[in-house]
Amino acid sequence: MAYIGVQPTDTYLSIASQQITGTGSSTYTLDYSVSNEEDVAVFVNNVRQNVSSYTVSGTSLTLGGTISASDSCWVLFLGRTVGTKTPANNSVTGDMLSKPFTYDDASDGSVTGISVNNDYPTTSTASAGTGSGIRFGVNDGSFTSAFGDARGSEILSVTQQSNGRTRDIVFKTDNGGSLGEKMRILASGGITFNGDTATANALDDYEEGTGSVYLRVEGRGDGSVTGTFTSSYTKIGNRVFVRFKASITGVTGADSGRAMEIRGLPFTVTSTADSTGSARIGVLSSSVTGYQVILFSNGTDGRIEEWTGTTGTNMSNHFQNTSSVLLELSYETTA
Repeated sequence: MAYIGVQPTDTYLSIASQQITGTGSSTYTLDYSVSNEEDVAVFVNNVRQNVSSYTVSGTSLTLGGTISASDSCWVLFLGRTVGTKTPANNSVTGDMLSKPFTYDDASDGSVTGISVNNDYPTTSTASAGTGSGIRFGVNDGSFTSAFGDARGSEILSVTQQSNGRTRDIVFKTDNGGSLGEKMRILASGGITFNGDTATANALDDYEEGTGSVYLRVEGRGDGSVTGTFTSSYTKIGNRVFVRFKASITGVTGADSGRAMEIRGLPFTVTSTADSTGSARIGVLSSSVTGYQVILFSNGTDGRIEEWTGTTGTNMSNHFQNTSSVLLELSYETTA
């Protein structure tokens, strides 16, 4: 229809309001603090009250008379009126967004991205299905290529693999105008670096903790070696590093035919055990040629053996109530 003057916009007002239930009093508490009587419109039984008939002070409203529970009383907070306008779908384009923010959308809707750039807008030549991304650029005039091949100080892009569902998060940086991938978070789990996308090469775990490693004499039970045992571990991918210290106060049932066992490793040793260990043992009951640490595959235990240079033999009989043990272990796990 035609309008005289300026056509009104399709803006809608949302006005804060409050319903007051009468208690037989003339004074009530408002939901919002106001400065003067003209900041509110008061209606009693659907009749707007003259501003001279009531007073306000902060959140206190004093009416010109009392109202009961049967009276209808509403307060409109005129100072809290908010104008809103909802744009039509697809009516906002990238040209309407002010720099440095630009929005990039493929014609088929399958590739979307947000570009944060210092000055230069971006253009997209990315093909459908390559994913979406966030780019950060610099004011050098070169930040104009597609997602996944942009020039900028840093890129965070989300790429879509061939199945259309699996997505990796890729971090790229611009080194002197040469864009390169520096890190990738694989959708299947794990982190790869410098363009490597192989799952087998991904760092998929890192963990630190305290352990419960202890010693015992073979066949004599968990209480056969007493003392103070402390251990900690670090797990990086499938590699476990364990540090163990024991201050022994008692050894029961030890003899030359029984091993000194290491028990309670934090993760199971792999079946293709690639384990190493070093030991420093003090205050033995008698001297030994040397000693070695062995960890057993498919388990969480091992032993300390006397090493003659050619063979390993049991040596639990060499430990006494003043012995000390410090172990540094490294092994592979499938956990």
